[in-house]
Amino acid sequence: MNVLFVWPNKDDGFHLSLSISLLSALLKRDGHKTACFDTCFIDFGFSTPSDSQTSASIFKPVDMSAFDTKKRKVDVQKVFTEKLNSFKPDIIAVSVVSDVIEIGRQLSDIAKAWDKRVTVIWGGKGATLEVERILSFPTVDYVCRGEGIVAFPLFVNAIQSGTSPYDIGNLCYRQGSTFVMNDLYPRYDDYDSLPFIDWSLFDERSFCRPYDGKVLRGGDHMISCGCPNNCTYCINDFYHDLYGNSDMKRYSPARFVKEIKELTRTYNLGFYKFHDEDFLMKPTPYFEELAELYSAEVGVPFCCMTNPKSVTAPKVALLKKMGCVSASLGIETGDMELRKKILQRRDSRDDIIRAFKLLKGAHIRTNSYNMLGIPFETRNTYMATILLNREADVQIPQAFFFFPFKGTKLREIAIKHGFFSADDNRICDPARPALHFKDLSESELIAMWKRFTLYVKFPEVLWPFIKRSEQMDDIGRALEERLNEIFRECVMEHDGWFNHNGKLDSYISQLTTLSASKGGL
Repeated sequence: MNVLFVWPNKDDGFHLSLSISLLSALLKRDGHKTACFDTCFIDFGFSTPSDSQTSASIFKPVDMSAFDTKKRKVDVQKVFTEKLNSFKPDIIAVSVVSDVIEIGRQLSDIAKAWDKRVTVIWGGKGATLEVERILSFPTVDYVCRGEGIVAFPLFVNAIQSGTSPYDIGNLCYRQGSTFVMNDLYPRYDDYDSLPFIDWSLFDERSFCRPYDGKVLRGGDHMISCGCPNNCTYCINDFYHDLYGNSDMKRYSPARFVKEIKELTRTYNLGFYKFHDEDFLMKPTPYFEELAELYSAEVGVPFCCMTNPKSVTAPKVALLKKMGCVSASLGIETGDMELRKKILQRRDSRDDIIRAFKLLKGAHIRTNSYNMLGIPFETRNTYMATILLNREADVQIPQAFFFFPFKGTKLREIAIKHGFFSADDNRICDPARPALHFKDLSESELIAMWKRFTLYVKFPEVLWPFIKRSEQMDDIGRALEERLNEIFRECVMEHDGWFNHNGKLDSYISQLTTLSASKGGL
């Protein structure tokens, strides 16, 4: 059968869908043909993570013009219909996260208008969270809830053979006015038996990775799936309830390295991003074997994510041995009460500071993830987050606004305490607060977000100027412009570390004079 995967991705195209890659490989192993309609390079008018970087972004600018990665406005119906006509799919498989459901709906409508006989099935985290909403769309026939490793190939084989798919686990469908949700298959745990993931169906531009001022050719993978933590803002907490456990599944080191070695050769890769929720959450003997094999047989630099509690000196040494160049850790908030009681983060202040300093000591670039605009956010909690990033000596602090995705406990908390309306159907925008606060306006929150990195990186003697720049009058705009110039001179030119080259007094004088010329602070 011809199976067309549809990936309605509104974000940047600098990554490859791991789920589609794996499902495509599974279907090809059964003799089916696959293709993908990827919207990564289509401009739907949404903000993307790169769009939402502040003017004080620490990431080095990269000229991507030679790689044609800029999103473009297109006639979506025309280009999608052209894909349908050329591939002639029997099944269309739409993979969604929550904030692209409406794009997926638009594409499903186009597909059914093209041929009402084509079978449309949805999957992915967004589909799992909102089964009934999606099944209410008249152009959606089925939803695969939860993991699709077992269920989806069975579904495709059933459609091919003309047998009923209705008894397949994980499958959801309409029966009259009733929504039927079949029981779930257990989480798949024999990862070593899986085929190598299939990237042949993706646009070549998806391999372009801007990193440290350069464009590298890179890929995406993960060694382990799942996370045992119960952070209230994360979909993993929902999956724990769905499956009744929080066990992590993983490849053996030898099997994983064998695949990465082959992918590196086949696709001529020089960089990887590993998407494990916590790359270091593995037994030390396992990690030792992985590091030995990867460094000896692959040796390609990579970035990863981890949790501060998982960072130890021996594992950092193994990361360095493997060629890790960057590690991202979630700080989220520096307010310890919110962190523990509202976000249910298990790592302490000491854990965070220790982890970042261990990584810095190994000369591995550190990124921090910080959520602004969470329930009960105040100016004080915002400053606590800044102070923790400073104390941890984070090289690249990143801040985005929290969004209350359906299925997360933090959404329920936000609704319960009046920060968010259950009827609010807005799309996630990382550069705009989703919640409403009595003591902080949207414009104030956006101004705070835009200056987050300045507060983290600049000495406290410059903070009064940063604070004044939050007011969008003549003084504020003039200060913001000069502060960003100083940032580029003192931080961007020094790999994220503040170095004033003896000019601090001069900068203070300039900012003071600028403020005075506009009426003073």
